[in-house]
Amino acid sequence: MSISPITQSELSRLKVAALPARPNASGAFGGLGYTSAELRAAFDRLPELLVSRYNELVNAISAAGEASLCGAIPTGIHAPDGTEYTLADLLAHIRDGTFATYLRVGGSYLDLVLAALAPLTSPALTGTPTAPMPPTSDNSGRIATTAWVRELMGEFARLYDDVRAGTYGNVPAGGGTGSVLAKSDDEDHALCWLDPTEHLFSALHVETPASDTDLTRAANIDYVDRAVKAAVAALKGGVSSAYDTLQELATAIASNDGEIADALEEIASKEVKTVYATLPASGVLTLQNNTEYTASSSLGNLRLTLPSSPAQGFMAGLEFSTSGAENITFAYTGGTLYATGADCDDGVFCPVSAMHYSAVIWYAGGKYQMAVRRSQ
Repeated sequence: MSISPITQSELSRLKVAALPARPNASGAFGGLGYTSAELRAAFDRLPELLVSRYNELVNAISAAGEASLCGAIPTGIHAPDGTEYTLADLLAHIRDGTFATYLRVGGSYLDLVLAALAPLTSPALTGTPTAPMPPTSDNSGRIATTAWVRELMGEFARLYDDVRAGTYGNVPAGGGTGSVLAKSDDEDHALCWLDPTEHLFSALHVETPASDTDLTRAANIDYVDRAVKAAVAALKGGVSSAYDTLQELATAIASNDGEIADALEEIASKEVKTVYATLPASGVLTLQNNTEYTASSSLGNLRLTLPSSPAQGFMAGLEFSTSGAENITFAYTGGTLYATGADCDDGVFCPVSAMHYSAVIWYAGGKYQMAVRRSQ
């Protein structure tokens, strides 16, 4: 709040005028006369101005907060955070008693009183100081009052009485070195002595895990038994009960040794062997079953014929290089040929020049099929 000073223009305009030689009508003596009303008004102007400024000053000093005049007057006294107290701060501290905590007057009675007070950082409390009572569950650095200690002791006393009354089970006789108390009945809280070594090393009981549980849990006998039975069942694969043991299989094999030997001899006598042949560079060649064809040079213009009535399971292999585009064709009268793989478009093999190919042709399901792979 700012207080405007009395300006010179205000003094000139509102000051008390010089008294005339005699009060009279204003027209007498060259206009120097005052009437009584004018004379009173002249005397009233300056006091009214002074009263107005005085009221402004009083209001500014007595106003509260930083907007007051006292809030703008520094004192040279600083708070712990370094900010400087104003006169308004000191007046507020005097009212709430805070002023005595930082006022020091050397050798005075006030200085002696303040010196006798306990320091705030490490107080040595005297007399009968009190503190708020924390809850009995508190586990912090709060002050433990006598009421808190008594309440905690009361809880222990009540617990001890409950134990003596058997609420949590009566302690049975016995118990050797290393034995521990355990509940033998959840509802009645009956207690018994247990030797941990008997349960941990001789007859350990653990919960049976689920069959799909992770591998870190302990497996009891029941879990292992179920896992072994499941593995054996998977190994049997639904075989008849007459052949689901090794003994039964051994007996069956021994009783059929002659038939098995005859079957093996018949298989060995069959001439199902792969034939290796050379692909000519040009001309016409009819592919044969179970034959692997390899070209000794790049093909020029070769026409391959497929059998019109192939045996089921017909298969032929081709290994060749090309010298020019469209230099190998296929002719067949039975079924269809569908080619897949490298340089095959919609089932048709379209070889590229200067490329090496490996192909397999087989007959199944009433049609020829061909798979092609290439490398430069």
